[in-house]
Amino acid sequence: MPYQPDNPPHVFSVLAGREVSTWSGEWKHECEVRFLAGLPLVIGTARSTGKRTASAA
Repeated sequence: MPYQPDNPPHVFSVLAGREVSTWSGEWKHECEVRFLAGLPLVIGTARSTGKRTASAA
């Protein structure tokens, strides 16, 4: 669906401390943070800084 529905689903955001729309920037940010938090430290650091390391290649 390329456009926001009339009544988008809401979920609890740990970062925002409240329910947010799954179509919001707050939810997108939380998903990105959760993804990066699940990566091994070397890969997560390389992705957040934009640098590639030998072990993250």
